[in-house]
Amino acid sequence: MVLALPNTAQAEATELLERIRGRIADHPWHEIAEGLTVTMSFGISAEESINNIEHQLERADTQLYRAKREGRNRVCALEPA
Repeated sequence: MVLALPNTAQAEATELLERIRGRIADHPWHEIAEGLTVTMSFGISAEESINNIEHQLERADTQLYRAKREGRNRVCALEPA
């Protein structure tokens, strides 16, 4: 899934995605099925100098896999330059 947030700074995107991530993790999934938990990982690409959408998606995907490697249920982005 891709969430496009045009005209959104990386800090704002991170804050929004952290709220979404938290709401998903805090939902009472166990009411649907005993022991069920659901989490979400996000990768952010907010480099304004990159106009190529495919490159932006590749960068976001790299950060998504970093989030998964680092334990899942997190938001990862490259540190701003």
